[in-house]
Amino acid sequence: MGPTKAWVRHTHWKDSVTRPLAAAGSLTKPAANEASTAAHSLMSGHREADYVLFGGGEFPAEDCARLLKESGYGGWLSLEWEKMWHPQIEAPEVALPLFASKMRALWERL
Repeated sequence: MGPTKAWVRHTHWKDSVTRPLAAAGSLTKPAANEASTAAHSLMSGHREADYVLFGGGEFPAEDCARLLKESGYGGWLSLEWEKMWHPQIEAPEVALPLFASKMRALWERL
């Protein structure tokens, strides 16, 4: 049994394109609330990202999926699509079916 199989029961996936670092002490977009502000203050190297449809960004999905599959993972592969917090992203009716087809093809290819 690989190390992943012992611990991973569920996965969340999303893809994004990284924005340039903001000027020191500022965020590239206003924080939604106090919790968001606190989280950003803890991540000094954090970069803002623009979420994109799965497979259209910089996330190394194939590498991650390969590690999971090689370790015997057979759990859920769930898209994390936060339209409520990121109203500019595509509708779930577009994102969810696309994720399912792309992830299925990726998993079968590995």
